[in-house]
Amino acid sequence: MVIRIHAVVDPVVTNVDPKHELLTEIAGRYRLAARHLRETQSTLPFELQFPVHDIIKVDGATNEFVIRATIRLDYQFEFLHWDSNDTRSRYHDIDEIILTKSTLQSLWLPDLRFIDEDSISFNIERETAKINRDGLVTWIRRGLITIASHIDLTYYPFDRQYFHINMQNTQKTFKLHYQKNIHSLSSTTNSHLARSSSVWTALFGNTEINPNITNIPINIQQNEQPIKTSTSRGWFVRTIGIEPKINSNDNGSLDNITIYLSIQRRRESHIYTIILPTLFFSFFIFIFYFAPVEAHQRLIIGLLNTFATLIFLIYMDYKILAEQLSHSPLLIQYLTILFMIEALSLFFDHIIHSIFYGGINFVSNWLRKRHKYDTQQQQPARLSRVTMLTRALNNRLNPNSLDNDGQLNGPTDILMKQLIEREESLKFEDQERYQWRKRARLSECLCCWFFLAIVIAAAICVFLIVPSLGLKK
Repeated sequence: MVIRIHAVVDPVVTNVDPKHELLTEIAGRYRLAARHLRETQSTLPFELQFPVHDIIKVDGATNEFVIRATIRLDYQFEFLHWDSNDTRSRYHDIDEIILTKSTLQSLWLPDLRFIDEDSISFNIERETAKINRDGLVTWIRRGLITIASHIDLTYYPFDRQYFHINMQNTQKTFKLHYQKNIHSLSSTTNSHLARSSSVWTALFGNTEINPNITNIPINIQQNEQPIKTSTSRGWFVRTIGIEPKINSNDNGSLDNITIYLSIQRRRESHIYTIILPTLFFSFFIFIFYFAPVEAHQRLIIGLLNTFATLIFLIYMDYKILAEQLSHSPLLIQYLTILFMIEALSLFFDHIIHSIFYGGINFVSNWLRKRHKYDTQQQQPARLSRVTMLTRALNNRLNPNSLDNDGQLNGPTDILMKQLIEREESLKFEDQERYQWRKRARLSECLCCWFFLAIVIAAAICVFLIVPSLGLKK
């Protein structure tokens, strides 16, 4: 007896995610392409982008900046593309794949590191990589970058500072070639280019770029504006440009790459950091001009004030070397203008006092000799002369007085006549000196208002016009 058993087995259909399948296939191709690149020591074209998102902290205690930025590398392998036009393919609707964390750790990636690791540190917060249908690899590292400042942030109230970051390829088994716009999706615009001309540049020359410290080329293209508002009390940072350094001895391969950045105060921060203190300082100078003090006292106080301003500028120059500066701060520009105006104002104010008050230097002596004014060496003092005449008259009227010095002789009416004439001459002299003081006060007020007008115009020009022309917010 033969028993036939016919078993029917239904096939088990396993549904595989096309993206996962494509990821596995592309990862295998990537390993082969990377191995081929290292074995043949070929050149890999790439593009680097460095968008800065915000500035976290400007620490004057440690003299460091902390910014959040992204390092983006774009490069392309030949074997990583897939056909997206064939509708029969399982991958025709997949534009890109994102590498998982485990896959990313097992793949080779270009190792670009900072050269100055003592002054720059990079704390990676997130790392991702993706590959599109054309085989373009986009590798993104986002994190906090701590940069040591080359100027003293505690003592120097800078408004703009340029600094640069140097990166180099640490793997010598292949060569890198920097290429801008490696694909059409990498967009850089010129809409945020800063204007090269401004009122301040026309008056004082180009003080924004110092080639001794940053060597920023003129034709570098700006990339991106900060993405969101700074969290550090009115600061923002932006990327100016990226410049590769080519090794001419090694067939044009990349030696290192330099990223130029600019950190700058926001315009509204000048209100509470610079404008209010300097206007407060200018207000006291204005009050000083109307103070009821004598000419020599006013001159001494003004010279001390000018000397204090000069000492402050010298101290700032001593704390920060000139070759370390990339932009002259607005406060130093304003104080420099204030120092020049104050010196000129004191000079003309002293000339006015020399003319109307007599002065204390060679100008007043020259004026006295030119106009044949009597000096105290030629004639007794005015009050001493009146006292002597009055005492002699009293001695004539009181013959029994013990104060009879016998210095003056003659009838009493002669002494009375001399006393009246002297009093009239003193009244005329007082009236004339009063008129001199009125004219001196008028001239002094005109100098003061002229000085105040220049101070206000300089403040408006430095704090409002120049920043708006030099940089579009």
